[in-house]
Amino acid sequence: MPKKNIGKLRVLEFGCGPGTGAEYLCQFGNVTLTDIRRNSSLVLPLGVEFKIEDIHQTDFSDNEFDIIVSSHVLPYLDMPRACQEMKRIGKENAYYAFSVPTTTWLLLSIPAMVFKKFENVYNRIRGGPTRSNKTADSSFGCRTVSTRNSRLLEKGWLHRFVLGALCYPCFLDAFKGLRVKNWRNILLSNGFTIVKEIPLLTYGDSDVPIITPIRFPARLGVASSYLFVCRKMYDSK
Repeated sequence: MPKKNIGKLRVLEFGCGPGTGAEYLCQFGNVTLTDIRRNSSLVLPLGVEFKIEDIHQTDFSDNEFDIIVSSHVLPYLDMPRACQEMKRIGKENAYYAFSVPTTTWLLLSIPAMVFKKFENVYNRIRGGPTRSNKTADSSFGCRTVSTRNSRLLEKGWLHRFVLGALCYPCFLDAFKGLRVKNWRNILLSNGFTIVKEIPLLTYGDSDVPIITPIRFPARLGVASSYLFVCRKMYDSK
């Protein structure tokens, strides 16, 4: 992207949550944040607008944005639908930047998952409130994982002892889904070409942090978060 255009671009972040990346994005141009609901902690920097939007189907015009970004949102999407919409609202030469969780994050988060499971079992026995895993949210269009492993969850009591993560009800499903190779294949199969891959940080679940966010292991390829910079894929014919 030509440097002369920096500061004049239309930027969209979907699934913005509390909007922690908004101030950084402002250097590129006019920023629009979206999510399916407004986060109570969201504070908008000067000039940034927020809209209630579902990335599967938005009210934006065709070819509206130069840059479209998200942070750890892709696991919750119906990817074919979401990617189709992102390509529609992105300009011909738009850049897409997606940070995604990996199996490194999953493995480092096992202590937190185990702690939450035992806490939930204990609270059920006492009749108190339980934590809910960040699983499928139908309002966000989260894809469902229908596999032999996830069908085990239908066995009643068994679901209390199976480790799940993000949108994945079963640990094995999550391990397969969060592999960097799998993310790469998903993006390529949904019409993107990958310009660059960047390992970002190494860390685990913040509820029971066994490692604080650090960069050194990520530089060696052991990253909990990966950034994919993409563009639209065009037929060469």
